[in-house]
Amino acid sequence: MVVTTMRNFSSLRMVKLSETSFNVDASISVAPQVTQIAYMSYRTQRGPPFTSPISILSFFPSATIVSLDLICFHESEYESIPSILAQLTPSLRILRLQSVFEPGLSPTKPLDIPRFSSLQELHLDRTFLPDHFETTFLGLHDLVDLSLGIETLWPDFFKLLQGPTRLRHLRNLRIEFGPIEVGEDVDLDYALTESEDDTCDEEGNGLQLLEGTESFTQMSGWALPLIDFVSDDEVVEALDLAEKVERIARGADVHVSTNLNLLRQAIHRQVVEYYNRGIGCLYLHWPSTLYDSALDLAKSLDIKLPVLEIDLKERVETKNLEWFKIRMKDVEVDGNGECYALNLRVKKK
Repeated sequence: MVVTTMRNFSSLRMVKLSETSFNVDASISVAPQVTQIAYMSYRTQRGPPFTSPISILSFFPSATIVSLDLICFHESEYESIPSILAQLTPSLRILRLQSVFEPGLSPTKPLDIPRFSSLQELHLDRTFLPDHFETTFLGLHDLVDLSLGIETLWPDFFKLLQGPTRLRHLRNLRIEFGPIEVGEDVDLDYALTESEDDTCDEEGNGLQLLEGTESFTQMSGWALPLIDFVSDDEVVEALDLAEKVERIARGADVHVSTNLNLLRQAIHRQVVEYYNRGIGCLYLHWPSTLYDSALDLAKSLDIKLPVLEIDLKERVETKNLEWFKIRMKDVEVDGNGECYALNLRVKKK
């Protein structure tokens, strides 16, 4: 019925279709005057897997798909993307690919993005971002609008923004650094209780978190982009690199938007937790490695760590230890509350 109606408009050249399926025979109902198709899949997960846009071309024998916007909610959709792209013509001008789930593996076939040399808009979340994309995209000379989800940033990214290889028509750049995950806060009261009882609850937020924290970049349950699998010393360098991308883009008259402010806040929050764990390790008679590392990292990032204040009214005593609560001023935990550390000492015999 839809195609039959389109046939009545002889001057119709472009159509926009949103998850459309046709149950009629294509040999009976076609719209040969249509030459361009913009296709968009379902925006919600309630529907079935999206229909391959290739299947609708039989109803439009003169048309090519010039705009493709797909969101993957199912693994089958994700796996079908390379095959769909392989069947499109190089005249594709707009491509947007997103996935709402984390696939266990990359697509079985790499995405041949450079084949679409006429692309004017490219929007890829980090699930679909190819390896070495910085050099892969250099041939997309017509790009005007570029949106990327980035987990790791390399200096090669600057080739897209400056020098003889830069994308000269680029006017809009949007970058979302991810993933950003906030894990559990260590409960030092709980850690102390476990230490006294010589137990360790793997489901808790006490000794298990302290023992599992090897460095700032290896805190179970916490995740930050750009700094994964790098040393604490490289955290500052990674953040500086992201900030430099913003500066160079603006210098090239590119309108740039990122979530760097959110990333800075997440780094600050994680540094405070790292510091709190360092205090816990220090006062539970463990090495001061984490504590010293947290101080150095905070100094490098120009983060003012919470001021520690001993509250002599909150004295706690157990069999072997006694301590006073230490309040960490001006610290928020998930936007509400206070962070506490412990000032422990072995009781005098």
